[in-house]
Amino acid sequence: MRRRRALVVVVVVAVVVVVGVGVAARLRPSPTFGSFRLARTQEVPGTFGLVVRPPSARFDPSITPAQAERIASQGQAAPGPVYLVLADVPVAYFNGSTGGPAWLVIVRNLCFASEKGDLVSQTRRPPGEVTRCTLNNLWVQVIDAATGKRVSVVRGYDISGTWRPATAPAAT
Repeated sequence: MRRRRALVVVVVVAVVVVVGVGVAARLRPSPTFGSFRLARTQEVPGTFGLVVRPPSARFDPSITPAQAERIASQGQAAPGPVYLVLADVPVAYFNGSTGGPAWLVIVRNLCFASEKGDLVSQTRRPPGEVTRCTLNNLWVQVIDAATGKRVSVVRGYDISGTWRPATAPAAT
């Protein structure tokens, strides 16, 4: 009889603990801007080494995604798709002694001059020649997520034309 009571007590305590952990997990707030947070470490293609990592789940940015996009665009419409992602950026691309959390504002379809005269002679290019304006071009602006200051600008090139930041799916 005592063993049965002890077993019942152990089972009841185990159930209470499991239910309590489940409730606590649901009550814990998810990180802000969860669908914009980088989900896994990635290298931005064609940037010669810009590797970004997921930010700490505890980090709460002072700058919203919309504010970061306004800072990056300076009131201009983007010529192509824009990706916004919150990520930890290495020190080489960040204005500080260490890297830190930043908004990456990544724009596709920009025109990059790569030859003498490209800035003024785009219309002189023979028909059918490769254009300098392509969806493969990436323009990456790094905006400090705490201060809203633009800390660096990097250009990249995505050979596949399909690269996207690996962000978490939106919470349901």
